[in-house]
Parts: sequence; structure tokens; C-alpha cells
Amino acid sequence: MKTLYYALASIRYHKKLSLIYGLFFGLFLFLFTFLLNLKETVLLLHSQVSTRMALMEAQVKEAPPSMPLDNQQVTQVTQLYQMVLYGCIGVFLLITLVMLSFFFRYKKKELLQWRIVGLRYREILRLLIVESMLPAVAVAFLVTTSLFVFQNTYETLLQTANLQILNSLNLDHYPAVNLATDSQAFIIGLPFDQVSLFQVDFTNHFWSSAVFVTALKVCGVMILSISFLVSCVSLSLIKHWTKKGRWTV
Repeated sequence: MKTLYYALASIRYHKKLSLIYGLFFGLFLFLFTFLLNLKETVLLLHSQVSTRMALMEAQVKEAPPSMPLDNQQVTQVTQLYQMVLYGCIGVFLLITLVMLSFFFRYKKKELLQWRIVGLRYREILRLLIVESMLPAVAVAFLVTTSLFVFQNTYETLLQTANLQILNSLNLDHYPAVNLATDSQAFIIGLPFDQVSLFQVDFTNHFWSSAVFVTALKVCGVMILSISFLVSCVSLSLIKHWTKKGRWTV
């Protein structure tokens, strides 16, 4: 309880710093979740396109052209999302290290006071980790709640981003929906057209597994990563500063 009390007091004292950290954490939590959801969206779209093409093949006398969005193309799109994800992870770690360096130099006097009152390295480390976790957990709750409150907006964002990628790869202009029969154009009441063929029909399972669970996993990994970096940087700097003649305010 003492650790929690000191952590809350430090967060209230450094309001601006805590706000910046919370915004940073929330931004990357949303970004990582969004990229992982895009990968899930492509896999879901592949399954749904296969079903729609099977329906089309049953309705049209002529066999439609080759399957759009095949396994190779799905792999191509998911690898693109994976590369962007790795790039974002690199940026996240770099910015985190820069922020921690600034954070510890900014709190140098406060850390010295903690040492003066008798706190051990282990206690200081525990206090710093709790101080970093509290805003992260609060922001994670807000981000996850916002995703569900603005569910339609989030689905539109996923849909738009996914269609833009498909458009750049020339996968969303599939001629099969414009096939003609011997006597007339292909107008037989199928529940999709050239545009909706490549639109995802989001399900409740998608939201429970791909969105909610993914957001929790991303939040957990981010908190563990930040806690690990806080541990390494804090112990290194505190030991450096507490050497004889090195810790000056």
C-alpha cells in the first residue's frame, strides 16, 4: 500500500509528464491493436470471399475466373502489415528509451530523496514500475472501452484501410461480378457487387477474439516491455548517480 500511495502521489505531482506518457501509451496501444486487427481482417475477408465466390459459381452457368485474394495474395498483404508492425515496434522502443532518459533526469532530485529516506534499490524499482503501470492500465481501459463504444467507426476504419491496400495491389477490381450470361447481364440478385465482394462482414466473434483479446495482449506486452526497460535504465542510472561524487542535483 505504501508503494501505491507514493506512486499515486508522484503521478499527481507530475501531472503533465503522466499525461504525455498516457497519450503515448494509448497511441501505440491503438496502433498495434489496429495493425493486428488488419491482419485478422484480411484472413476473415479471404474466408468470406471464398464463400461468396462459391455462391456465385452456383448461380452462374459459366465458371468464374480464378479465385480472387488467393493464399499467395493473402500472405502478401499480411506480410505488408507485419513489416509496418515491426517498424512501429522499433519506433515505440526508441521513443520509450528517449522518454525514460528524460524522465529519470527530470526525477533525479526525487530519486535522491527516496534514497535519503532509506528506500532500497528494489523498493525504488517497484515504485517506478507501479508508477508506470497505473497510467498505462487507465489508458488501456479507456482505449478498449472507446473501441467498443465507437464500434461502427472502428469497423469503417478497418474496412477503409484494408480496401486501400487491396486497391494498391489491384485486388479489388475483380471482373467476375460483371460476368454476362448468354442473353443478359449478370443481374441475378446476388447479395454483393464488385465493391461489396471485398468488404468484410464483421462478426461478434471477431470483436471478442480479434479486438478485445488482442487489445489485452498488446497492453500486457507493452506494460511488460516498459517495466523491463524501466528496470534496466533505472538501476543503471541510480547506481551511476550514487557513486561517490556522481550524484549532484
